[in-house]
Amino acid sequence: MAEITEEFTRLISNSINLHAVSDAPVAALLSGGLDSSLISVLARRALPDLALYHADIVGQQSEKVHAEIVAKHLNLPFISQAVDKYAYADSLVKTTFYHEFPSSYHANDVPFQLIAKRASKDGIKVLLTGEGADELFLGYNKASNDILSDRIQAILSQVPGLAKINNKIESLIKPNFESTVLANLATRGHAHLLHEKAQQAYSFIDDPVEKNALIQSQIYLKAHLNSLLQRNDRMGMMHCLESRIPFLENEVVKFALNLPIKFKRPHSLYALLKTHRQRTNKLVVRNAAHGLIPQSIINRKKVGFPISPTDYLTLQSSFFNNGFIQQNLSLAAKDMALIFANLPNNLRWKFFSTELFGRIFFMNENHETLKEQICSYLR
Repeated sequence: MAEITEEFTRLISNSINLHAVSDAPVAALLSGGLDSSLISVLARRALPDLALYHADIVGQQSEKVHAEIVAKHLNLPFISQAVDKYAYADSLVKTTFYHEFPSSYHANDVPFQLIAKRASKDGIKVLLTGEGADELFLGYNKASNDILSDRIQAILSQVPGLAKINNKIESLIKPNFESTVLANLATRGHAHLLHEKAQQAYSFIDDPVEKNALIQSQIYLKAHLNSLLQRNDRMGMMHCLESRIPFLENEVVKFALNLPIKFKRPHSLYALLKTHRQRTNKLVVRNAAHGLIPQSIINRKKVGFPISPTDYLTLQSSFFNNGFIQQNLSLAAKDMALIFANLPNNLRWKFFSTELFGRIFFMNENHETLKEQICSYLR
């Protein structure tokens, strides 16, 4: 493990050194999580005066305290941009316009845009970010759960009569069928093609658990990551600011895609116990961070870039009256209202953000009028 960690540290350090080259000011986006913290501490070696920028989601989802711990540990300038419900509502229309995409899959495009705006005002032209680590090193909870489930199934399949226990354990680990279908229905065909190509690429691997994990990593890279990179690029360029992603340098990607999963996610079934020290992901990344950033940051559970627009806005069915969705689906107003009333919050937001997108780009509605309407929905 020591040699693997040393090689990863060398590769990511080289990548950061390349991305730090600029004739304009460079800063780092610091969330307070593992990936951005490691980027920040290694970037300081090339950029001693590196400034750290943080988008603070005001409220229970705030990670500011963790980001401040890292900034203080590194003794680097820390600039935090507060993102509350008022800032969110005020920026949503403009963000959707520049993103040219509904704010449904990445509702955090608004805070990313706001922190890019703040950095740009300070003269920053390049932001180093931590995207890519979760895709390359199995950082997402679903990836870890799938590996754990596959391992358990492989063991239980060797014991006759344990099918019921196997099914029960799988139901506890994996999300329910309905949520899986809702999450993947729109991209099922594309995901299927990606899966087939990845299956062929890893056909030489005999262990089905290993193979499935690497296939999942490929799909994350080619599907989910694309949308993240588009968000970064659009929201940064909205303010003439470039996002650079050291984890996606070619040599780092090659290293990660050829790395056995035992160096990314431990196999131990003790991982069933959430408090067990082996319940970790991105193992090689965590190991590289030891001694460089505070242990409390290394041990933190992944929370992503959390934001919940439905906590900010009381979404109204009246927003759809004679709107984009209603007209294109040929629905009566009462039918649209009935559908919206029976949707769970996450789908309400998808409908709402899609309606906003359609009103901006297909119905050419006035941006200020839309903003006023959205601000009227503030809780």
